[in-house]
This record gives sequence, C-alpha cells and structure tokens, in this order.
Amino acid sequence: IWDLMYDHLRATDEWPVRDQVPFGAVNIRNERHLYALSKIVAEARLVHGGYHMKWTVARLQNPYGPRMGDRTLIPMMIRAIAEGRPMGVVYTEDTRPFIYIDDVADALIMIMNSRHTDFQTVNVACEERKCAEVLNTLSKISGKVLSFTNGIKEVPIDLHRAMATDVLTGLGWREWTTLEDGLMKTWEYYTKV
Repeated sequence: IWDLMYDHLRATDEWPVRDQVPFGAVNIRNERHLYALSKIVAEARLVHGGYHMKWTVARLQNPYGPRMGDRTLIPMMIRAIAEGRPMGVVYTEDTRPFIYIDDVADALIMIMNSRHTDFQTVNVACEERKCAEVLNTLSKISGKVLSFTNGIKEVPIDLHRAMATDVLTGLGWREWTTLEDGLMKTWEYYTKV
C-alpha cells in the first residue's frame, strides 16, 4: 500500500495519513505493487458498488508475529541472528508501525462489532518504530548481535508515515502488546520452526 500511496502522499504532505486518503499507483508491473493494487481494487469495489451489503475496510499496517512468512523484515532479522549469518543493509532510521498480530486481531474484532465502522475505511496501526529499535530488541532477546554485509546506514529507504487511527482509537482500541513481548513471541516461533 505504501508504495502505491507514495506519489499522492509526497504531493499532499498530509500527516498523519487519514483513514480516507486516496491512492495513486506507481508501478503496476512490480510484484509488491500488484498485490497492493489488488487491495485497492477490492476497496474501490466496496466503496462504489457494495451498498447492497454492509462493509468495512481495515487497512492493516505492518502486522508481525508467528506464521507471518519469511519475506518481511522481522523474520529475516530473526533468521539471520539465529543462524549467525550476515544480513543485507538495514536502514536503522527507517520507521514502520510494527503491530503485533494479537493487537491486530483485537482491532478487527472491535471493528466488526461496531456499527460506527459500517461503510468506513479504518487504519489498523500503532506508533511508528525505528528499525534500529527492532534490531536492538531482537539482539537483547537473543543475546546476539546481527551482522551486516554492507554495514548499517542511517538513511531511510522510503517514505513511511504514521497512519491516522482516529476511527479505531475512537472505539477504545489501543496497542496492548509491547514491542519486546511481541518480538519475544515471534523469536520463539521462528527459532523453533
């Protein structure tokens, strides 16, 4: 989603990103953009033609936890640390709203049980965290240090900004799982698999 929103967000300077912000596709031939585009098309179908049924769109921002696959940052870091191998460059100042899957599940249950979210788009996100914080927490959990093949750079690789969660927090939702607790559960899963 972020890759597709980049051009629009760069042009608007709207921060945090509102729940109803429009999208703009950047490169539909890119595999990640195609995935995000499929979500946009589904959302557009609901917004413009789904009035015969009740609907809500939940935009999940960087969920993590057990069983999330191996192609995202946190599992890649865990595998590299556990296997004692170096990892490619991580931009330590880059941020993401990493949100533990249990908190995502709580948010989705609140959204489904509320009439205030009918016919709405709701961002499911939390506080932005630097990748350095994730790296340091994983190092603390494992007692090991992650090494890098190209060193650590301090320049962010792309645009990420906090998603407005006004609708969700208005329902009484908050993030319950600390980063350390969530990463500990994720570490335990990935080091046993």
